[in-house]
Amino acid sequence: MKLFTNKEDDSQWLPISDLMTVLMAVFLIISIIFMIQIKRGVNNYIETKNDIYFELKKEFENENWPGYEIDSDLSIKFISPDILFDYNSFILKRDFKNILDDFFPRYIKILSKKQFEKEIDEIIIEGHTDTQSSERTEDLRYFGNMKLSQNRAREVLKYSLLKALNADNVNKEWARKRLAAHGLSYNRPYLVNKIVDNRKSRRVEFKIKLTAESKIYELAK
Repeated sequence: MKLFTNKEDDSQWLPISDLMTVLMAVFLIISIIFMIQIKRGVNNYIETKNDIYFELKKEFENENWPGYEIDSDLSIKFISPDILFDYNSFILKRDFKNILDDFFPRYIKILSKKQFEKEIDEIIIEGHTDTQSSERTEDLRYFGNMKLSQNRAREVLKYSLLKALNADNVNKEWARKRLAAHGLSYNRPYLVNKIVDNRKSRRVEFKIKLTAESKIYELAK
């Protein structure tokens, strides 16, 4: 019979206990560093977003373009369908071209400023439609409107980049690397008091994706 078994076991387990304490401390430090990085990323995202919104608001708030809206999420909407396109067409109307000639160079000048140029990951032009269509089934209506919305977004991008963006001191190369066109069919209708407004659903939106969003996402993973 061993009289000192417990003492021997204790002497063997003490180093393991110390090791666990060290590991817990390391994990705690890593967690704190991780949380600090997340907080910095979120703060940077909010600060950059607010700064860009302030600049856009200051530049465009007094414009009287038909159906123009600017939101704090950095989206700029053109929601006057009679100005944008003819029904079931993706050919830009002259009135909308005139708006883009005025709007787009100023828009890019702001986003490509030194304090923002590295913070902008993507500039997205979205085309949206209502649910109207001559097709008989829901699937055909959806895909028909998807094609129409995609064509409209692409035409806006094409005109904005090739025609509207001819002003002096505009970084066209910077804009080209970030511009994208997305057609969303009628997936995101325009709501007024939580009720779908089909007319305003036929719109074009300019949206901004910040690099901070991707960084936060990577940290979260």
